[in-house]
Amino acid sequence: MSLCLQQLSVLQTQISSVQIKSFTSLDNVCRWTEKFVWDAVLNNVNIVVSTYAVLHDALCHAFVTMGSLAPIVFDEGRQTLSLLMTIF
Repeated sequence: MSLCLQQLSVLQTQISSVQIKSFTSLDNVCRWTEKFVWDAVLNNVNIVVSTYAVLHDALCHAFVTMGSLAPIVFDEGRQTLSLLMTIF
């Protein structure tokens, strides 16, 4: 989670022209149980930094789709990337 927040800070410093958000357990995303909540939170957001767990849950519950995502960088290693690409 701290790496996620660190990456958010770096991206916000380097790319100030777009809206960037971070989603971790600190944001209580476990309570975002409806797609309309995710749609509202993601409205006008260009870059999202999240933990693997948040992304995995959002994809599993179809709150977001892989088709709606552009380049994704996974900093947790190849195993998590392989798992997500296999499932979705």
